[in-house]
Amino acid sequence: EFGGILISPNPSLESETGWSTEIGIKQGFQLGRFGAFVDFAGFLSEYQRMMEFGFEDLFRIGFQSLNVGDTRIRGLEFSFGGQGQLFGGTTNILGGITVIDPTFQDWDTNIPPAGDPRTQGQRNAELSTSTENILKYRNRTSAKLDVETVWGNFSFGLSGIYNSKVENIDAIFELFVVPMLAEWREQDNGYLLAGARAAYRITDGFKVSLHLDNALNQAYATRPGLLAAPRSLSLRMDLKF
Repeated sequence: EFGGILISPNPSLESETGWSTEIGIKQGFQLGRFGAFVDFAGFLSEYQRMMEFGFEDLFRIGFQSLNVGDTRIRGLEFSFGGQGQLFGGTTNILGGITVIDPTFQDWDTNIPPAGDPRTQGQRNAELSTSTENILKYRNRTSAKLDVETVWGNFSFGLSGIYNSKVENIDAIFELFVVPMLAEWREQDNGYLLAGARAAYRITDGFKVSLHLDNALNQAYATRPGLLAAPRSLSLRMDLKF
């Protein structure tokens, strides 16, 4: 058991197989005293008999690893980075954005006639919260950016992470497991986590830093029913022996 939920083996589970391919281009360039690169790539992955944890029967067998049929994940990724003299100091920049289209190849929202067995596509749709064909627990869009500048022994940095809404989860979570989850998810439009940090290196082996996490105090959950940490400010000291 885990949190009162049954977890069972699946004797009929089959091994998944798959393949993936990617093509991209990376280009470096120099702007004055600032060196940088950009990287653009497209990728495609397909899985056969893909395995995912899910619920077939909440009260009798609970959570188990299931074959969900064939799946396909297509996506584009753009990233960039650089280092050089900006803002009167040595600046490092790193960022990127990823957009994916993760789908079941077996997906059918039609309800089978009474007494007829469900197809794999109908099971996938029935066990999902989304009426659109999208794999569970995926963000279609993810982005990040980090900028840090160093002036002698002092450094200051800003960071940001964005994840779009998780559109599809196990329907059982909204129906029975987590109260008010459906209402929460209706208001969920993804989240932006902003942070800041400042550090001072007193000696080569001793550094003091201040970290501000979730600066916008976003209320967000990385998985159903698990609220993530609110805004926090921490003081950190690093000592190297």
